[in-house]
Amino acid sequence: MEFNPLPRVAVVAIVRDEATDILSWLGWYIKLGVETLVIFDDGSSDGTERIIADAVYTHDIRLYKIENGNGAHIERQKNIYLYALKELKKTHDWVGFFDSDEYLYLENSYSIPAYLEKISQNVGAIGFHWCNYGSSGHVLKPNTSLIHAFDHHSHSNETINRHIKTLLRTDSWSGEWENVHCFPLQRGRYVDASGNDIEWSTLKGVTAHPPTWEGGRILHYQTRSMEHYVERAKRRKDIELHVYNFFQSDCNELYYQEPKKYIDDVNKWSRKVLDYSYMRALNTLINLIKIEKTENISGINFNIFELTNINGDGLCFEKNRIITQKNRYNLDGKLFVIYSGEFLGDYVYIFCCNQYGYLNNINLYDNYAIGVSFTKLIATLSGEGNNLLLQRIENKKYLRLRGDENYPVETINYSEIDENSLFSFKDYDKKSINVSLFILLQDALSKKITLKTLVRIAQRDLKNTVSLLPLLIPNLPQADREKFETVLGFKIQ
Repeated sequence: MEFNPLPRVAVVAIVRDEATDILSWLGWYIKLGVETLVIFDDGSSDGTERIIADAVYTHDIRLYKIENGNGAHIERQKNIYLYALKELKKTHDWVGFFDSDEYLYLENSYSIPAYLEKISQNVGAIGFHWCNYGSSGHVLKPNTSLIHAFDHHSHSNETINRHIKTLLRTDSWSGEWENVHCFPLQRGRYVDASGNDIEWSTLKGVTAHPPTWEGGRILHYQTRSMEHYVERAKRRKDIELHVYNFFQSDCNELYYQEPKKYIDDVNKWSRKVLDYSYMRALNTLINLIKIEKTENISGINFNIFELTNINGDGLCFEKNRIITQKNRYNLDGKLFVIYSGEFLGDYVYIFCCNQYGYLNNINLYDNYAIGVSFTKLIATLSGEGNNLLLQRIENKKYLRLRGDENYPVETINYSEIDENSLFSFKDYDKKSINVSLFILLQDALSKKITLKTLVRIAQRDLKNTVSLLPLLIPNLPQADREKFETVLGFKIQ
């Protein structure tokens, strides 16, 4: 039986200052089976280039820096796309041209190569219509992926949604240039996601009729909060943007959350890249900062407790939910609290350990966000016995258990507090936390946390030091944090 390999697919993009979102974009296309991502950095100053450079070690990601990025943006796009296409034509069957705010979503396929394998040989290019998303009510840029933060989009009859972006069969390309949306073909049909021949408007790249979005669409996150819009207006010298342009494009009529099914895999990949970045930075600091041999650490300057509900039942994080430990034999995902008034301030940090006593990355508030190993909270007495309220730092709201599949806890106002909002701490089983992790904590919290602290414990155990960073970095002096971020190459979100 003859074996036919799946089509080789590449995606090309030009990016600038996308440090907060670039990992989600890369992870999205990797999840969808894109073999090669070719990224041209157009003068980023926020660490985007450094993040992509770290991601290169996990996948076939080819990073280029645009030199002398002056002149018209459209002309630069033309020259870069033509260069990339001529090179990729030698090795790849299909090439997609998608901006970093454009996510191709296929209705009935989890893989772009598998989708393209079923496309008729008489098709030379597929144009996927925009599905323009609004701000979903965000004024400030949310600290989470675009797919999670923005889930309201415009109606298909909005004129802007007639724009398409292209997946091009490389041997069907004529070698000529039209624009960034449409590529001239020497043979084959230009079809939409439904397989119907595209009828252009007076401008190629914009169709004569509204899209149906059947088969696939481009999730276009152009309006990413008012804050992002202002930043974009400052950055784009080739266009003039006004306040009314924001409200004109801020369309949020339809709710659509299907793309969120990919977020878990995208976040896991993003976490892997971030951990690599932290390891790189720590290794650099080990070579830059010399640490004198320290005395053996004695004494413990912190307290660890097991987190329980109002009934004293231990809590576990399992399948995106917080549940009690009752009648459970495999206590994977137990939740704990660490406190050190001397070195961690007047806060508690919740963390989770697996059955071997090592840290798990979780997100207490929303499993659509990238998980972290420690979550910072304010703990206050509830006034009812020894029960405690746990309060978020960001919005001063309180945690309440709810057990929903996607949101393990909800955040509520003080007036909504009930028994599901009450927590307690109890002594923990010393076997629940790995000895090497405990010793590293003991070392890290033996004195004031500084950059030298990170270097000292990284020399001892690099991997576990990375997992402790969400606990330690917020407690660094500001000058030390800035030095760490300088070596890292981007700001920590």
